[in-house]
Amino acid sequence: TNAQGAKIKSSGAEFVMVSGSGAAFATALRGLYDADVHVPVYTTANNMVADQLKSYRTFLPGTLLFNGFPYQAADSLKNTAIRDRVAAFTSAFKAIGVQPAGLHVLSWDAPNIVFDALKSLGPNATAEQLRNYIANLHGFVGINGTYDFRSGDQHGLGPDAVVIVRWDPAKLDV
Repeated sequence: TNAQGAKIKSSGAEFVMVSGSGAAFATALRGLYDADVHVPVYTTANNMVADQLKSYRTFLPGTLLFNGFPYQAADSLKNTAIRDRVAAFTSAFKAIGVQPAGLHVLSWDAPNIVFDALKSLGPNATAEQLRNYIANLHGFVGINGTYDFRSGDQHGLGPDAVVIVRWDPAKLDV
């Protein structure tokens, strides 16, 4: 990684993307630091783990960016329906004394979509009825955006559901 760091430094790069996670991410960051490369680094939400990042504090870049979740940008969300859902999500976790993490966010909307389907179809809905309901669902507002499954992509969210968040070393959070 020293050779790669030196190559990045000599290239005049103004930005680096690191797609590895866990130990590979740490190795890449350490290599950049050792090569005296001090540019913004963008990485995946997989690396947005506070305890992990705290342990890297001596070699974290000054600007560390992640593909985040809309709930992390709640104050700047223009869609009030999403903002309301985020407020309910945040309140639910606050009530039980838990700071939500990525896994909580990723697992919140899916059961709510199923609950919505069961409210519409009834508790005796078949698997096929549930599948058809979700495959045709559009306009469902969750904490991750407004879902539209009609395209067949099976995740229901588009580019408007992506936010970029920055690690704040003072808060030890994004």
